[in-house]
Amino acid sequence: MKPFDLSFLKGERAFIALLSIGVLLVVLGSFLGLQPRLNREATNKMVTLSVELETIEELGATQGLLLEDSLKTVKGFGINAVVIPEQTIGDLVQAGKCEFVSGTIDPKLTAVSMSTLRVNDVSVMPRVIRGLNIRFPAFTTSQTARGNTIAMPAVDIDALRGTPIGLDPIKCASAMKEGFQIIARCSNIPGSTVVSVKETLAWAGELGATILLPSGEQVLGRRQAMAGLFAGLENSGIRYSSPEFTKIGGDAEVLATIPDKVLRLHAAQAGELDKLSPEAAVERYRKAAAERQLRVLLVRPLSLAAEQPLQAFGEFAGAIATDLKKDGLEVGVAQPFGSSPSSRLSQGLIAVGSAALFLCLGLTLLDGLLLMGFVLGSTALSLGSIVSGSLTSIFCLYVAVTIPVLGYLLIERWKPHPLLGLLLVFGTALLAGLAISGLLTDVAYTVRAKAFLGVKIAVFLPVPIIGALVFRRIGNVRSALGSAITWGSAFLALGVLAVLGIMVARSGNDGPAGVSGGEMAFRGLLETILPVRPRTKSFLIGFPALTVGLFWYAKAKYDGQLLGRAAGWVALLIMLGGIGSTDVVNTFCHIHTPFQVNLLRVLLGTGFGVAIGSLGWVVLSSRAIDLPSRLGRLRPIAAGEGEPK
Repeated sequence: MKPFDLSFLKGERAFIALLSIGVLLVVLGSFLGLQPRLNREATNKMVTLSVELETIEELGATQGLLLEDSLKTVKGFGINAVVIPEQTIGDLVQAGKCEFVSGTIDPKLTAVSMSTLRVNDVSVMPRVIRGLNIRFPAFTTSQTARGNTIAMPAVDIDALRGTPIGLDPIKCASAMKEGFQIIARCSNIPGSTVVSVKETLAWAGELGATILLPSGEQVLGRRQAMAGLFAGLENSGIRYSSPEFTKIGGDAEVLATIPDKVLRLHAAQAGELDKLSPEAAVERYRKAAAERQLRVLLVRPLSLAAEQPLQAFGEFAGAIATDLKKDGLEVGVAQPFGSSPSSRLSQGLIAVGSAALFLCLGLTLLDGLLLMGFVLGSTALSLGSIVSGSLTSIFCLYVAVTIPVLGYLLIERWKPHPLLGLLLVFGTALLAGLAISGLLTDVAYTVRAKAFLGVKIAVFLPVPIIGALVFRRIGNVRSALGSAITWGSAFLALGVLAVLGIMVARSGNDGPAGVSGGEMAFRGLLETILPVRPRTKSFLIGFPALTVGLFWYAKAKYDGQLLGRAAGWVALLIMLGGIGSTDVVNTFCHIHTPFQVNLLRVLLGTGFGVAIGSLGWVVLSSRAIDLPSRLGRLRPIAAGEGEPK
């Protein structure tokens, strides 16, 4: 035997043994790696249902209720947290509790006016002094109270008005008395320092805040004072809440640095809620918690007009709480997911098993030096993924692109019954999804601090690869390249490209392509009648096309010559079937979605897709139509047939 000669593995028994070892190791490694994640998802079921305190005050006042009574009312519907923003000196001035009086000229600073703040409500004076000391520590000596006045620092009056003076202690006390969690909204004001950020969080913690929600366009301490944010959160025990679908400066850095202490938050703006039906609005919040594992929901009123506005809002929140319970979730004190990376053992099993599958793929396609280069490169990447986090991401992308192709090659090798062929395609795609799920288990993926690398590549690239392999084996490439292009084939090609383009544009976690109103209605129907909604392109395009293509191919006894003029159609259908395969893999790449939801989604999508395709095949192959026989004639192509004259 020549050195590095792998031809002995191409025998059927050796090949099946190698394939079986690869499948066994990947499955075992995946389930070992998934255990921490599954435990994390099974035990973290508490969801905080929050509302802005200002909303409760306004709606309750309409019904003649004081704050305490309003809090009791919404608590009865399931609300268990309130969002309270920092107050500023300007807020006190607007409320009449303070007022600026005419300034004087500081003899040392001839160009700067010194202001005096007259405090009409002496209870706020300690807060004003503390806020000024935090923001302007260099002017501390000038911030002394004389009676009911405080000498202000020699700075611009607008800066003084914008100085935070902490959360309203009276409102915090009222909320805590009724058993509400407090979510503090703090902004990153100009001049924030590491010290001021730490003191701001310490102050919020003293008043009972347990969660920090950024206010404005930046997190507290953005850029050069982030150390103060991390230290302040650690010292005060406050959790950081990351708003979904909102671009906030510094948010990504917080997620990457302390992912195990993050609570992700979902909120809907008034303009967004106004476009939804009550049922759709409730469903939006439910899906955020159940399918994307967001553990803080910020509920806003569905309607601002009602006979009893606070009661109507409470009923809306109560409907959300009821739907959460249907998904096994509970309204309570939300907790971060904690850290649970996959073990070296599980990584090693997946890597070795995948290397065996890569070898099966290479043995089916390549020979000689190409085979050797493919095997060595794939094996090096597999083993390197165990020791390098960056290589793990590349390895997962490599798995997503290559392993699904193996299923189609196995069909060509074994020529099974079409249903077994569908099982091979689905099984290899599922295997790739399991491998990715077993490797990307860190909590950073759950909170979206990290995401699967190359989603669009994984979705698109396998489809043309599968199409090229299938067309090479089924069709007459030379004849096809030499034939004139017809209008029909041109429009068909454009249609296929359009489908693939839309598929790529809408892939990923935040696809840019919009969803039409009709599709939204269709999705809503599926979500109503099914436990989870299968992906449209999987059960309406991918697996139906693959099912018809495989049945058609099997009718010709897997002989491309017997397909005749139908060979191109069959190859096209099987290529479109690749959309279903890549969708199975892509579903498992959404690590922030619970694993059981992903698994159920692909099972439903594949099942419905195969059912639709089987029905379509029955119609096509019926005696009334018999389209496959009419197109293919089930006869070999004569020598030179289709060649250009």
